Amino acid sequence: MSCNRWQPMLHREAIHVPSHTAINEASSTIHECIH
Repeated sequence: MSCNRWQPMLHREAIHVPSHTAINEASSTIHECIH
């Protein structure tokens, strides 16, 4: 799984879904990828 692939997805999710749940989940995945 590529971290760079998640970033654009997160941006699209944030625009399509105003819910913080989806953003939080994606953020958690990115954080784990960085660590």
